[in-house]
Amino acid sequence: MKCLCRYAIRVCITIFVVLDIMTSVESLLSEVSTILRSRLTIKAADEAFFGGKQVYTNIPILATSSVVSTGGSNKVFAEIANLKKENMAIREELVQLRKLIEQMNICKEKRLKAYAEKKSKKVQSVDIVAFNKI
Repeated sequence: MKCLCRYAIRVCITIFVVLDIMTSVESLLSEVSTILRSRLTIKAADEAFFGGKQVYTNIPILATSSVVSTGGSNKVFAEIANLKKENMAIREELVQLRKLIEQMNICKEKRLKAYAEKKSKKVQSVDIVAFNKI
């Protein structure tokens, strides 16, 4: 009888431990499920974009503050630097084009004013001639 009680106690303890483990696993799963869904979405997008290939980055597993640049040895960093230079050149050209458009608008306004003055002088002279004929 004593053995049977010990066995029953062990079975009960085992059941409680298993139930406790299952609840902790379920709670972990519920916490992680949102992260898993977003990662699966990202994974599906990567597979759709890259055609099922695995994409690995060449980023060292160090803190970003302690990473030392190797002076463009990485192709990605070199490409980023080239794109930044190209972006700066485009911005400079854009500033020059804006200045040119501004100058053209100023010249256009001057020509319109001169044309308007010319027209008003002609109208005045026609009025004077017409007045003199009357």
